[in-house]
Parts: sequence; structure tokens; C-alpha cells
Amino acid sequence: MDKAHEYRKTLMSLVDAIQQSIKVCKSDGRLKPVVMETSQTVVEKFDYSEEGAIGCQIHGKPIKKTIWWGTHPALVEEVKKRPEYEATSRILETEPTLKIHSEYILEKFIDKVANATLEHPDNADTLVVPIVTNLIKSLCNEPVERKAVVWLVGIVPQPNETRFFIDDMEVALRRTLKEDLETREFTHGLEYRHDTLPTAVLTLCYKSTTSQGLQEKVDESITVARLFRLSSVRWLSIYMSSESITDSMVSGRLGAGRGEYSLEKLKMQKEDDEKLRLFWQTIMAHLPRGFYLPDAAKVDFRDIAYARYCDALLHNGVWERRVANGVMGLEAIYLGPSEMQELSFRLRIRLAKVLGYLGFDIKLLQDVTNHAYEVRSKYVHGSQTSFNDRKKLEKTYGDIASFTRMVLDYLRISIIVMTMIRLSKDELLDLIDDALIDKRKETQLYTVLGSSTNLVSLARVTP
Repeated sequence: MDKAHEYRKTLMSLVDAIQQSIKVCKSDGRLKPVVMETSQTVVEKFDYSEEGAIGCQIHGKPIKKTIWWGTHPALVEEVKKRPEYEATSRILETEPTLKIHSEYILEKFIDKVANATLEHPDNADTLVVPIVTNLIKSLCNEPVERKAVVWLVGIVPQPNETRFFIDDMEVALRRTLKEDLETREFTHGLEYRHDTLPTAVLTLCYKSTTSQGLQEKVDESITVARLFRLSSVRWLSIYMSSESITDSMVSGRLGAGRGEYSLEKLKMQKEDDEKLRLFWQTIMAHLPRGFYLPDAAKVDFRDIAYARYCDALLHNGVWERRVANGVMGLEAIYLGPSEMQELSFRLRIRLAKVLGYLGFDIKLLQDVTNHAYEVRSKYVHGSQTSFNDRKKLEKTYGDIASFTRMVLDYLRISIIVMTMIRLSKDELLDLIDDALIDKRKETQLYTVLGSSTNLVSLARVTP
């Protein structure tokens, strides 16, 4: 008899013992339902436009539910008296990774089987099968499904849900539905409220033997979206779940703090679904972990540039602040720490050499960079752009918002390029400078930049 078969036989005997204990505890009054007052979220006048979920009225509707939750301690004690509990406990004791948590795992198993039996008596036999199977997977160190459902703002998907795989992880992205907002219940009459309604729902699903890394995958996904297009994508809440009974920390809901804004919105076009998949698949192997797992001890110029990019995307205030962050992000890439003179000139020349190869208008790029550097210099030295200078920018670029986006887009594309380059910053700057005067070095630079052309073509939006 193989281990899995032995485990299933023992666990099914424990299931029978749990269900017999339920009957005993119900008959003597130790196990009885509880009436709980909760608040059901009700959404009225829900509408979704190209700007996301709009026109919603949300309030809480008091309801009462009869549940068995919270009445299981007596049941656990009853089950512990039975030999089936002891037999299962001995199995867990033989697994080094589960031994220390064996009592917790068994109580969780009892709780799940009891919920299935008490809440769905007509379908209990069917519902307990996956509970048993998932515990067997953990005992045999087999991968189990782990899932994150993420409420996003800053992105408006196409009407139809898009699904694709990134390696072994399934990704689903869709618009927010009215039903999403109505699925939650809260005790003590609390109402569900958000300063911002989610514009999209992202679901990540994969199989793994460990619970570590689920939120990391969420943060990685946000990073990919921000680089794919100029967008202030961020999460409002994350609901994490796992089939595993042995995971103690993977299930639950996280809520985002305040202080960040979705200043730039990604409005997905029909052709963007496939481009996003290809971009995601390509950049995954090159994306610095520092972008989504900041480590103060291991910060390089790419991490600093991306942090400045996010500051400009997510932190509201005067427009000069956003432009200054954009320029400082470019400085983190294209200026060396010991360079103190001709900074604006060095920045626009180097930027033009890199992005010019990728098809950007060099004259426009240098003009934007020059104007942005002037804005940055005044802002960091405690001044604002004068009324006349602002009017000149608006006349040249249409409006301040367009000017700001151009600066941030140069930074975004530069960050994408840097993720594909394995040179140190000193090596990169030396190569760019040499390429300005040496054809052989120019060819070498273009060879290095060539590794990013496909990725940039997926990420770039041309007028």
C-alpha cells in the first residue's frame, strides 16, 4: 500500500469520526448554531465606463445569518477522544515539516470537515473529498493551488476578460462587476466603503509546495503593469487563499494604506491584451527584484530610477514635483555620482543617444529634457515655474499634463532598457560617451541596446 492510499484511508476514518462526534455534540447541546448580525454590501446604480466603475451608491444592509462558526471547541475535544484522531496524529508526527504544527493542522482539518457537514449536510460527502485530498498533497509534499484575487485601480481592461499563462501561473484580468462589490459581509454593522472603487480585478493562480511568494507575485504584477504603459496601477485589496490545510499564513485579506493616487490610468486597447502577455513573459526573467522587494542594502541605479518613477506616478501635489521626480529618475540612470558640471547637457545627450536608437524624435526629446531639467532645478531649489514659463510649456506641448507624461515616458522606456542591460552604470556611461565619437563603440552600444528593442516595441505607444 503506497503512502497516499494509507493517508486517505486514515483521513477518511477521521472524517467518519468527526461526523459521528457532530451527532453526539448536537444531541447533548454542546454544538448548536449561532445567529450573527452582519452587514451585507448593497450596490445601486452601478455603471462602468472607460474611466472604470462610476456612479455607484454603496451601503450596508443589516442581515442575520445562522452559522455554526465559533461553536467547534467542544467538537474538537470530542474528536480528540477517538482513536482515529490519535492515528492521524501519528502520521503527522512522522513528517518533520508538519510535526511542530500537527495539533493546529488537525484542528483546522476538523474545522473544515465540520463546516462542510454542518453548513451543507446534503452535499457533505462530496465536499470533504477535496479537503482530504489537499491534506494528502501536503503530507506527500505535492504542490497545491494558491490564488490571489486583487482589486486594482489605475487600469481599465477591455470588456471581455483576458486570460493567459506566465510560465506556470494563470493570469486573469477583467473589469470590476457589481457582484464583486456585493460579495463581502461585515459583522457589527460595518459598511464597505472605499475612497476609490476598483477599476479591475486581477487573479493570479499557480501551484506550489510553499506558501511563500504569493504577495511577491502580486507586487511583481503591479510592476509589470506600470512599465508596460505609463500608468499608476496599484492594489486596493488582496484576497489570498490556498487549498492547503497546513499553511497558517497564506489565507486572508490585505488592504492598502492611504497616501497614493492613481494619477495616470492605463486604458487597455484590444491589441494590448496580447502585447501585455508578451511583455510580461519577456521581462519576467530580467525584472530586478528590487523593484518590488526593496532592500536598502542592495540598491542600484535601476532601483532608484524605478522608485522615482513610482513617486511621480503615485504621489499627488504640484506638477513640478512629478516632473522633478521624473528628471531625477533619468539622472539616476544617465549621470554619474562624481559628475558636477554640465549636468543638463550630459543628460540630454546620453538620453538622446539611447532613445534615439529606439526610434524617438531626438530634437523633441532634447527639448523636453532641457525644459524638464529647468523645472526640476527650480523646484529642488525652492521655486516654482513662473507663469510666463508655464504658458510657454503649454504652448509648446499642448498642456502641462502632456509635458509631464513625456518626461515620465522617457524614464519608463529607459528603465525597461536598463532591465535588459547587464552592464554596470560606469560601464554603460563610458560606452554611451565613447559611442558619441567612436563608430566602433557606437556599433557596440547598439548591439547592447538591441536586446531591448522587442520589449520596447511592445511597451511603446506611438501617436
